[in-house]
Amino acid sequence: MIDGLIPITDEQAKLGQEILKTLRGVGSFVGKQGLSVDAKEQHSSRARGETAAIQRGGGRFVTLACGSLVFHNVADRWPEAVDVSLLARYSTALAHGAHRLVGCLSAVT
Repeated sequence: MIDGLIPITDEQAKLGQEILKTLRGVGSFVGKQGLSVDAKEQHSSRARGETAAIQRGGGRFVTLACGSLVFHNVADRWPEAVDVSLLARYSTALAHGAHRLVGCLSAVT
């Protein structure tokens, strides 16, 4: 171990780079559905909500959030607060991103 770092193999390093590239490319999958990524947090940003515990434990994650006026509010209910066609487009984009990520993982397993 060097300066607290755990040594990894070249194969693990390559996989890590592919995963990072895929996660950074989520915007391209979103764009293909006619959607946009309006803002991104810095990698070093402090997570909020449920993901804070994941971050404190050293886990990695991607969070999607919207600018809804009723997010986590009693008015945030089906069907009034849900745009199903918009949700379907985001779901499709994320499914394509997940498929690409699984391809990266299965290439070395």
